Amino acid sequence: MTLGRWPLISVEEARALAAPILKNCRNGQTPLKQLPPKLPTVAEYLSAQIALSEKSQREIAAEIGYENPNVVSMLKTGQTKVPINKVGPLAKALGLDPVFFLRLGMQEYLPETWEAIESVVKGTLLTANELELIRMYREISDNTDALPIIEDRDGTPVIALYAHMTSKTTRASL
Repeated sequence: MTLGRWPLISVEEARALAAPILKNCRNGQTPLKQLPPKLPTVAEYLSAQIALSEKSQREIAAEIGYENPNVVSMLKTGQTKVPINKVGPLAKALGLDPVFFLRLGMQEYLPETWEAIESVVKGTLLTANELELIRMYREISDNTDALPIIEDRDGTPVIALYAHMTSKTTRASL
């Protein structure tokens, strides 16, 4: 049986999958391997995105409010940091997700400030892709606030959703 394209598993199967993970969590172990993220620098990311763009540096400079296209060269080489007030316009000019670009810049330029912002808002800003994952999660779980159980079988990431309010449990291979 499936829910959309996702195969269903029984509550018992979900509990059996969740039990060792929950036990490890209660013992202070993280159920997933923590790997340090390997993000590009702002300059590396910007340089790659400008190369993918069909726009000239002159066009990009004009769109973000600069007369001199050399500023764009300085941004993409890292000689100059992207000013916070130019993150949105630059993201728009290059078709980038502004939240991802802002997060990348803040984590590189002002990591303590970014951490403080996330602490104050009690969360994080989400990119369009992250919001889509949440939308899909809600659709798959039938809006039941299902408990996600993440496992890895034979190198295949799988997310099992345990819908505690119903007898439905779904498993989604990513």
